[in-house]
Amino acid sequence: MKKILRFLAVAAVTAGISHGFANQAQGQNRQSIGDLSPSDSVQPAAVQEGYVGDLHEPAPLPTARVSHTGGWNGPAIRDSKPSCNSHVMRSRGHGSIGQAMHCGNPDAWFSSEALLWFPEARTSPLLATSADQGALPIPGQPGYQAEYGGRTYTGMTPGMRFDGGIYTADGSLGFGGRVWFLFNTSDSFAGAADPTTRSLGVPFFDPSVGIENSLNVGGALVPPRQGTLNIRSELDLVGSELYGRLLLMGGDGFRVEAIGGYSYFLIRDKLMLNASSTILPGGPQFDFSDRFDARNDFHGGQIGFSTQVNKGRFSLTSLTKVHLGNNRQQLTVRGNSSTTILGDPPIVTDTTGGIFAMDNQGRTARSVFTFAPEANVKLGYRMRNYIDFSVGYSFIYWNRVALAGDQMDRIVDSTGLVNNVATVAQPSRLFNDRGFFVHGVDLGMTIQY
Repeated sequence: MKKILRFLAVAAVTAGISHGFANQAQGQNRQSIGDLSPSDSVQPAAVQEGYVGDLHEPAPLPTARVSHTGGWNGPAIRDSKPSCNSHVMRSRGHGSIGQAMHCGNPDAWFSSEALLWFPEARTSPLLATSADQGALPIPGQPGYQAEYGGRTYTGMTPGMRFDGGIYTADGSLGFGGRVWFLFNTSDSFAGAADPTTRSLGVPFFDPSVGIENSLNVGGALVPPRQGTLNIRSELDLVGSELYGRLLLMGGDGFRVEAIGGYSYFLIRDKLMLNASSTILPGGPQFDFSDRFDARNDFHGGQIGFSTQVNKGRFSLTSLTKVHLGNNRQQLTVRGNSSTTILGDPPIVTDTTGGIFAMDNQGRTARSVFTFAPEANVKLGYRMRNYIDFSVGYSFIYWNRVALAGDQMDRIVDSTGLVNNVATVAQPSRLFNDRGFFVHGVDLGMTIQY
């Protein structure tokens, strides 16, 4: 019995000593983690709950952010940029502009747009007229009708526009480039006439007789003749820009930027006329060719503003700017004609002079100051992350543009046509310019990353 009591006493003492050592070790573990001293102990969970970085307030929940060109851009938690919560940004020392500079700005952008534009109608003298069979194709004759010339509408012209660039300084400063062009815009007329059809001709005012006259291409005239008349007008439009954009103000859902840079525009207008007429029966054959080529090369600067407002997946962007600079206008006029005596072999006589291109032939150039306001408005929709689809409207106006049809003098001395003389006083050399605009619909896609 005594042995049993002594065993129980030893066991109790041993258990007490073991329990003391265990409590001492547990207390040391609570005071030390790794190499931290007791004074560097981890704060209780109640203090840890509101700590985010250097902010001593509850962390905001992840929110959707709005990108530069609009639309929803996914949860903010997925990237390392600060939240766009204005309270958090102000607590970091950012004002409203600073908030826009640090919230949801892409690093780069690229857009591609299909252009459905309408160039302004161009003008020229009447170049093709017709009349009833046997009547001269000039005003006042039976069945007189204008066939081509006056105001020429080319209708809708397709094209493309590309824009891309990068942002620096946390999205407050960007550099980009833009290029756009319209596919070759052309309009034409092709006619033929003989003694069995309506008369066809090229009308003009003849100072040698003081009345309206015409180069008769074909018809039951005196003498009868047959022939063809072909007219073609071509317009090329190209624009390119290098620019910078600076954030002026912004906030949740809107952004305003100033834009400035370099602009180049090419506006080239060409007008070609070819007429061939053969006296019946047996000749001779007369051929005439005129070429008027007006080229405008604009080099200058641009300044303007871009404003964007976002609402969910939708964005509305407006761009207004003006291009100011030098427009180099160059006019080239060429004409030639030939008379062919039909035979074997035929005898051909060439002359340097057409119908509207006689002594006024050659190349002339000048430089004029030109301004070109531009406006664009665009509605975008964020289809997927970083991809927007848009529809918009664009308008550009140049106040001084030389166009081919405006350089044609319809006062033509017919002695130059009859005698193949290219040194008559008229038509005279012209160098006119006027305002010109283009406008239309834009359909595009923008990628940001």
